[in-house]
Amino acid sequence: MDGVLTDFLGGIARHLGKKSFEQGDIDKVLLTDAGTSKGWWVALDPLPDQKTLWKYISQYNIQILSACPSVCRNDKAVMAGKKAWIKKHCKPSPSKVNIVQRRDKKNFADSNHILIDDHERNTNDFKFAGGHGIVHTSAINTIKQLKGMIKG
Repeated sequence: MDGVLTDFLGGIARHLGKKSFEQGDIDKVLLTDAGTSKGWWVALDPLPDQKTLWKYISQYNIQILSACPSVCRNDKAVMAGKKAWIKKHCKPSPSKVNIVQRRDKKNFADSNHILIDDHERNTNDFKFAGGHGIVHTSAINTIKQLKGMIKG
């Protein structure tokens, strides 16, 4: 979800008031009242090509698999915010929304499951566990790879 559908890094930059930052800065934002509030997550902008990607993938039985940042420790407000964002921006709605720790994404791997993620580590773990993975860089590239996987 973050970095594939939502402009998570843009939300961090807006909160910090600067364009460049490090992982430590991200963790600090996620530990603030803003980062642990439902409203902050709901207010994240969609990525510019989110609608293009969603229009294509929503023709399939889509489930959202998103990580709750580890510093948030499965915070219920964060999970509620992510689910509310999906409800607001993803029409038609996905069949299911799964919010887990990053390390648990691989537990959803299956030979007919494809993980679209902006982190190669996650897609590698998913593939090693028996699924397929696409490192998301843009809607156009992801759709091209999906077409190759689904037809081939």
